[in-house]
Amino acid sequence: MYKRKTKAVFFANRTAKIRTLFIILQNFLEVFLFFSLSAISLFHYVNSARLSSLGKRVQKYALLVYNPNILNYFFEVFLKESAKALKDNDVVEHIFLS
Repeated sequence: MYKRKTKAVFFANRTAKIRTLFIILQNFLEVFLFFSLSAISLFHYVNSARLSSLGKRVQKYALLVYNPNILNYFFEVFLKESAKALKDNDVVEHIFLS
């Protein structure tokens, strides 16, 4: 026979899911901002080094585009950090789509 959960249990599960979501979102933003800022600084460093080595006539035709491929490394670090944060906050079980 189907047994209804009490309101306290229902809200406790909801609170745990919301807390887990906030932890994951916070870690995602921290890692994303770290990599985006490091990519921007790397972009400026590469451009300044490349443009300083070129002659004055060539500099105005130089391309100012550098796209580092950091997407794989970003998600690898994000998953490691989110797992560590969930473990540190004693989140044993997290189900995202229920």
